[in-house]
Amino acid sequence: LRYTTATNPDFAADFDAYPAAAGMPAPLTAYQSSSATLTGLLPGTRYSIALKTVNHEGGVSGLSNLQYFYTQASHLISIAVTPSSASVLMGASRQFDAVGFFTDGSTRTLVGAAQGPSEVSWAVDAPLVATVTASGMVTGLSVGTANLTASNGTFSAAAAVVVAAPPPTLASISVAPSS
Repeated sequence: LRYTTATNPDFAADFDAYPAAAGMPAPLTAYQSSSATLTGLLPGTRYSIALKTVNHEGGVSGLSNLQYFYTQASHLISIAVTPSSASVLMGASRQFDAVGFFTDGSTRTLVGAAQGPSEVSWAVDAPLVATVTASGMVTGLSVGTANLTASNGTFSAAAAVVVAAPPPTLASISVAPSS
């Protein structure tokens, strides 16, 4: 079994030049069927495949009919917010990210509206405590706790944000007695 993403492959001219499918079963005796699974294919991609069979005596068949198929595009199955909780000082900011988990096992950071076509929207439940930008940047406004939510269609995930007062700053020092 050979495969390619080429538009018009010429398997007949050079069958061995195309990638071979890994894990093909050993030849069986006559009239027995076998199957194989192609792994590692890219999602949302058109593939061409061709097959030559080998019998138990080592005889090789001619080229099978050329087949085309499309792999299914990977789809989002859940999201998570990182970090899942964080502290921010009043007046300070911290970046949060929404990570998408996909049907093909991959993960990636989802893009907010400020970074391009939006894959995630951000909201905060306590806008007097903290604000969040379209890219997930949270700024602490007043002491308290806020829940941050990232959403993509039917999927959402949350993180807790604790806003703390900044430590006091030393305004002046006086030494006594002055003489």
